[in-house]
Amino acid sequence: MIMIIINLKGEKFVMKYLLKGNILLLLLILLTIISLFIGVSELSIKDLLHLTESQRNILFSSRIPRTMSILIAGSSLALAGLIMQQMMQNKFVSPTTAGTMEWAKLGILIALLFFPTGHILLKLVFAVICSICGTFLFVKIIDFIKVKDVIFVPLLGIMMGGIVASFTTFISLRTNAVQSIGNWLNGNFAIITSGRYEIYI
Repeated sequence: MIMIIINLKGEKFVMKYLLKGNILLLLLILLTIISLFIGVSELSIKDLLHLTESQRNILFSSRIPRTMSILIAGSSLALAGLIMQQMMQNKFVSPTTAGTMEWAKLGILIALLFFPTGHILLKLVFAVICSICGTFLFVKIIDFIKVKDVIFVPLLGIMMGGIVASFTTFISLRTNAVQSIGNWLNGNFAIITSGRYEIYI
């Protein structure tokens, strides 16, 4: 009898989250479709049946790349947050609370200072390397101090990130690189058009 009750509760739990997942998936698809028709130039669903040359360029050169970039960026951040939460066994840990974003900012600064005319891929490599090293340092510090408090772990990450961000800002001010770093860190998806998002090696 007890096993039957547990099984029923388990099935209800699974069905509840499956239903939520399906609703969120439908909402994502709906918002993705809506995003394709939002912009300065007018484009409606009716226009898809008879696209002009200008509308075709807008759709395939701007709207679709922009929407795909938003989806990739959002899903990447969510996946990174999930991985970090599983590693730290803490639901409050994420790239923003572990200082990962600040270390990436430092990597971009290093690339701008030493390779100002370097390829965009080089700057991305520096950002990735610094963010990985910073996150690894954060994990090692947590392991060393042996504190697993739910609130303490993200607070430590925020403090470390603040120190790194302060150092990066100080160097940026001294080298007049504040605006350049700001351009890198601003998530402006409106500028993503055909010819500007591809990485040519």
